[in-house]
Amino acid sequence: MLKKPDRSVFEAATREFADYVDGIPRAAMDYRPFAEAWTCQEHVIHAVDSEVNAFLRLKTILGDPGTATFVLNEEAWTKNIDARGEKVEDYIELFRILRRIELNLLLRLDSRCENLYVVHPAAGKIDVSGWVDIYTVKHLQMHIEFMERNLKLFRDANGSASE
Repeated sequence: MLKKPDRSVFEAATREFADYVDGIPRAAMDYRPFAEAWTCQEHVIHAVDSEVNAFLRLKTILGDPGTATFVLNEEAWTKNIDARGEKVEDYIELFRILRRIELNLLLRLDSRCENLYVVHPAAGKIDVSGWVDIYTVKHLQMHIEFMERNLKLFRDANGSASE
């Protein structure tokens, strides 16, 4: 059975991520708590880059089903594309737009889309229901948790008055 997103959950996850990012102190955005960790800014940019990829993946499921899907090398992208010069506000604006378009697409789907999928090199077939499971909340929540860790370590290192 085709799983559509719950509109309120999808919209709440969108708002939660955007609001969370809006609440990160500027001084904490570039804080790297340890060498292998991504900064909050890198997490935001990655999450939005992934949302762009998710948008294309959803459109591919619907428009060119059964084909291979693009997978970005997130470590290479984060290492090779300097996030410090990027405007987080622009990324959040793009994120909100993509999420509105995705939700509109998803809510209009019918049972004819139930068996459509793309092929992910590691995950195998991803259909609309799988897409909904991954991108409605899970991926965003994972990055919020990483940013929470960074903020805690930032506050511990700088004192909570530095916000």
